[in-house]
Amino acid sequence: MTHQPFTILFIGGDFERKGGHDLLAVFLQGFANDAELHLVTTAPIHCNHPKVHIHRQIEAYTPEWLQLYHQADVFVMPTYSEPFGWVLLKQ
Repeated sequence: MTHQPFTILFIGGDFERKGGHDLLAVFLQGFANDAELHLVTTAPIHCNHPKVHIHRQIEAYTPEWLQLYHQADVFVMPTYSEPFGWVLLKQ
């Protein structure tokens, strides 16, 4: 039986306001050995860690977007300000 890594998903165009930098730092510090992090954002961030996957060309409600939700074990959005969390209304 193949062991699948625990999959963490973050979606946010405004990477800084939505806590993306903090999430990435915490992931690299404490979870990179046991999980994979998938970041869906248009922000110009870079990370060369093999367990960090940055998805830049995925738009909301596309098959690729929904597939990432279905594959994730947990969705994380450590936002600093979110007047209405559209990303939480996945279908």
